[in-house]
Amino acid sequence: MQQLGRIDFLINNAASARGEDRVPVVDLDLDAWDLVIRVKLRGGFLMSRAFARELIKNEREGAIVNISSIAGKRMGPNSGAYSASNAGIQALSSSMSGELGPKGIRVNTICPGVIDTSRLDDLGRDKRWQAVIQGVPMRRASDGSDIANMAVYLCSEQGNWINGQAINVDGGSMTSH
Repeated sequence: MQQLGRIDFLINNAASARGEDRVPVVDLDLDAWDLVIRVKLRGGFLMSRAFARELIKNEREGAIVNISSIAGKRMGPNSGAYSASNAGIQALSSSMSGELGPKGIRVNTICPGVIDTSRLDDLGRDKRWQAVIQGVPMRRASDGSDIANMAVYLCSEQGNWINGQAINVDGGSMTSH
């Protein structure tokens, strides 16, 4: 606030690295679970709370966009912590939208599908990657610009009537089953 003078929107886009949490729940280490939940869900809560408090204090409107994942809706095997953290951020967004909407603060969630970044390097870019891409109706991954464009829209005047939504930006993946 001292540096910029005011804030208009918040985008929560944190997640822990893929790794030791991608195992069956019966094998999931508690520290790995806690890390995933702490980074995505607790971090999103803390940032949203601080942002909303500042806007309310200054009687300003604004927007919160939480970046989740379709994993929070799909909830696949060997991703219990990741899926739970994303479903949790979707639930938190929904709850906050009802609380903060009357104060002029919109809260929405973007649920990306497959994004071609280093986060998915453990899949490689051969047969396993191609199998993932074949599961996307548009037969391609996003480069991430689709997510950025949706975030800009949700924070803009054009998106001022959208509140409490969990929007899939996923090449049609969630409608393919």
